[in-house]
Order: sequence, then C-alpha cells, then structure tokens
Amino acid sequence: MGAQSAWRLAFSASQGGQYIQLTEVAFLDGSGADLSVGGAPSASSEYSSTYSAPKAFDKSLSTDWCTVSGALPAWLQYTHASAVD
Repeated sequence: MGAQSAWRLAFSASQGGQYIQLTEVAFLDGSGADLSVGGAPSASSEYSSTYSAPKAFDKSLSTDWCTVSGALPAWLQYTHASAVD
C-alpha cells in the first residue's frame, strides 16, 4: 500500500460488547518516529468532549477516546498533514 493521507483503525467488536475505549494511539514510521502530529483526528462516535478523538493522539496516558455505548462497529481515524507510508 502506498502513502495515504488518512489512516483508520476499524473495530467490529469489543470485549464487553458495548463500546471501544483507547488511551493512546500512534502511527509510527519505520524508525519509530511518531507520524500522528499536525493532523486531524476523527471518529465514528465520541462519548463526550471529554472522550473525543483527539484524546487518542494527545501523547497523554491520562486521557481517553471512547465511543458511544452500543455504537459498534466503530472507527478512529487520523488524517495527516501530508500522505505517509
């Protein structure tokens, strides 16, 4: 797959079956450099502004992204400033 400007994680189910909650996500290049900076996160749903999509990419282990309960399947996407491999 070639360079893309948007990368998406898709979730079809969860352990509890009701929602997805993630603390931190990073898209890394081959050398381990974090490519998820300077872009725009989005998601299929957000429980509230406290659990919004940008919280998954904010480099903090004290914030989370969470879907609305019962909103599965779900997705979390990061649109980079320019296409990345």
